Amino acid sequence: MLFEQHPLDLDLVSFFDQRNEGKSESVGIHVRNCEICTIRLHRVAPNNSNLLQSKDDAVVVKSLVSIALDGKNLHSLVSLFNGGRVLDPQPGQLWRLHWEDVTHLALIASTVHGNLTFWPVTLDVQLADESALLVPASESGGMELELAVWPALETGIGSYVLERYITNMLPPERLRHLRRAYRTGDELPVRWMPGMLAAGPESPRGAFRADLIQVAGSLGEARWEPEDWAESEISNLPSLAEALSAAGISATRLSDELGIIPRRAISLCRGLAEPTPQELDRLHGAFGLSTSGQVGTPSRDVIAALDDPNSRDLILRAAAVEGKSEISLRRDLAQSHFALASRKSGASENSAFEMLATELRKRIAASRESES
Repeated sequence: MLFEQHPLDLDLVSFFDQRNEGKSESVGIHVRNCEICTIRLHRVAPNNSNLLQSKDDAVVVKSLVSIALDGKNLHSLVSLFNGGRVLDPQPGQLWRLHWEDVTHLALIASTVHGNLTFWPVTLDVQLADESALLVPASESGGMELELAVWPALETGIGSYVLERYITNMLPPERLRHLRRAYRTGDELPVRWMPGMLAAGPESPRGAFRADLIQVAGSLGEARWEPEDWAESEISNLPSLAEALSAAGISATRLSDELGIIPRRAISLCRGLAEPTPQELDRLHGAFGLSTSGQVGTPSRDVIAALDDPNSRDLILRAAAVEGKSEISLRRDLAQSHFALASRKSGASENSAFEMLATELRKRIAASRESES
């Protein structure tokens, strides 16, 4: 079962290092039979010599490389999984999805006005039931692997769940025809056949499908924006002077906490001066205040930049060096001086992304300098 008794990350690392032969053997047995843990390997042992790494730290999933018998197709698999490419999501593309502790393969099924849906993709074709379609190795987008796709489990996701583009399995128009044909019962425009009939929910195929539903549901429910962001408006937020007054924060305390001169603190408390993005950042860190120009609801350009799959690697790297979760870092960024500067400058979506990338690189560099 995919969600029962997973080994801990430290157990997976020990499995690679063979530091505990008894536990490593049991972990190895589990990994060979667990879709999720097979794909987790690249995250918990990124520096292990058993994994192949590219110049941008994208790691080949060992289980997929080892599927190529006698080393055949090894080069093509390495290039596909280590290419480091991130494209605009389109129907027919195979991606690796990741959110918190769930990682899975997915075929993008539709993209409508920024809303995405995916079909889960699994490697163990023997467990595919009649609701799945079996993809011949010759049609797996150059991977030369037999795969199972699950149109019956189509699920909506946020673009921020997309972690790594892998390959194109079908042109977008052909995928749209396949999706329509599968829903209407028409003849499929590809040579993809249904899997074997499941013997019931307690059978291996039935249990596998139930776990896959959990995986898809978990990825579909992934959110990083707080619910109140969708309900509030920036214009409804109090000014900094109002927020400081409501919180009972005096100019003296503001000066002490932020390390600014008393005259500046008085001007901020009386609303006679506009705070800089850096001051708003420090105010949020010190007091957690929600004021106009910060916190509240970030602009859509800021959200789009944070949701862009192209920013994912930098976000994950920054979260790792700062010791934060991805969700908390995304929220911090949406409320930081980057977001304020983006809104004040009237930045377009593209320039907001560039500003975000610059901010992330600064954070990564600053964290590394503090460690050295």
